[in-house]
Amino acid sequence: MSDNEIFKRLSIDEMSWLSEAACRKEEVVEADLFFATRLIFAREAIRICENCPVQEKCLDYVLKVPHNEDHYGVMGATTRIERKKLR
Repeated sequence: MSDNEIFKRLSIDEMSWLSEAACRKEEVVEADLFFATRLIFAREAIRICENCPVQEKCLDYVLKVPHNEDHYGVMGATTRIERKKLR
């Protein structure tokens, strides 16, 4: 399931936090940074998330996604493996 498909499931009110996300700001180098397949490359994305004003909302959101639909990548300052442990 793509990010767009997952986000379509949310109402506009539930997505209002997304515009505040650090990963959506122009200063972030590349979106691919958040979808690195190796932790060493994901660390920069995690650092950005840790300083994000909506990190908790992002993590709450991604933890509501069924595990089998959870996409890889960094969300809410966690990797998919870390989120699996939190569920």
